Amino acid sequence: MIHRRFNLLIALAVLSVFLLSSLLLSSPVRNTLRLPGPQTAPPSSIQEPFSHADTTSTTFTPLHITVTETGGSHDEVVAALVHSFGSQPRAKLDVYQLLPRYGIEDIMATFDLPQKLSSPRRLQSFLSWTEPEQKIPDIWVSATCELDMIRFKENLTMLLEQENTYIFCTVHHADRWAAGTELRKAVTPWLEKGRLEFVALSPHTAEYLQRKSISKWKTTRPALIRYLVPVFPVDLPTEHHGTMDDGENVLLPDAAQEELGFALQGDYDPNRRDYKSLFGRLESFLQSADTEAKKNITMHLLGHGNKPTVPDSIKSHVEFNEHLTYVEYYKIISRTFALVPAFASQHYLDRKASSSVPAALIAGCPLVATEEMMNSYTYLNRDVVWLQEEGEEDMHVIGRVLKMEAEARRRKRLAVRDRRDEIVKENVGRVGGWVEEVLQKVGKSV
Repeated sequence: MIHRRFNLLIALAVLSVFLLSSLLLSSPVRNTLRLPGPQTAPPSSIQEPFSHADTTSTTFTPLHITVTETGGSHDEVVAALVHSFGSQPRAKLDVYQLLPRYGIEDIMATFDLPQKLSSPRRLQSFLSWTEPEQKIPDIWVSATCELDMIRFKENLTMLLEQENTYIFCTVHHADRWAAGTELRKAVTPWLEKGRLEFVALSPHTAEYLQRKSISKWKTTRPALIRYLVPVFPVDLPTEHHGTMDDGENVLLPDAAQEELGFALQGDYDPNRRDYKSLFGRLESFLQSADTEAKKNITMHLLGHGNKPTVPDSIKSHVEFNEHLTYVEYYKIISRTFALVPAFASQHYLDRKASSSVPAALIAGCPLVATEEMMNSYTYLNRDVVWLQEEGEEDMHVIGRVLKMEAEARRRKRLAVRDRRDEIVKENVGRVGGWVEEVLQKVGKSV
């Protein structure tokens, strides 16, 4: 009996060993072990740019675009670049801005972009070793290139060695890029590698940059110069849906909200605007006023800084509009029937781009413009300006416009808004072409 039990126990033990061995050898766990998945790319690497595939796909590789601004006073240029570059199908945009002012980030947040825009980040964070997860940009849009190239001088060498980044260098002062300057030294290695091109803010500054500055450089590669009009969409409360004579549904400026006023914008610095001469012309205009409209006119001065002294005789007709958000600023301009640039320097006609011209377009307000201005800012046309004839003063133009019917002024404002929308659309298309050229040039997928 004991022997029989012993044999049974031996048989059960052998069976158990057999079954256990079978389970171990055929265990499904062993066959489902996987190697670790793709790891986060190191900071020095870069992802491949996008292809023009379906943008709704969850597997596309984004095009990393960085916009930097180190001046603290070029919000409108940043917004235009953000909208134009951020509207590209696979753009993943990061903005590093020294000092976003007056609610510009709120306007940028309303942009209808393929990828949601994050709030502007601290400038110190750009290419910082304290943020190893930060992507090295495929495209770096330098919104203040004269400053950025100096501020990030040490980073430029590292980026160029990696040969992964392409720079769009936005120029504000075309006369600061002459041969022998520190700026030329900073960008020349990038030009020689074919990884940098310039973006001017008007056709005339692009021409000056080419003819008077860069043409004197000794480089093996020619510099490529583009231009982009710094205009972007803003929701103006003075616009409403209406119907044109031909039945077309459009956004119309509200005639009821038009103010008998004209505007000047910008820093109150007399080196930027000739206020003394302007006040003198307004005083003469009011003294010769022959209509109630002329007598009740208001000059809006939208800006900041030390206010110019206003003569007592015209104080009731001059209104300083300060400490405004950008939405409030454009709203006031949009209610006026004209914006007067009042350049204090001819430099705004050859080497510098005035902020008054894009401000008028964004707000949908006709600019008082001479033929000389039209020749510089060639994206304007006669349909969107109050043309100042040769020998005519700007205040004479104001008086002439005041004699028009309100409907004629409203139609002119509508034309400005139409041109603004065209330029915004053109900017997006133009930048799309640039990006495609760049990707082909550096051998990336398009």
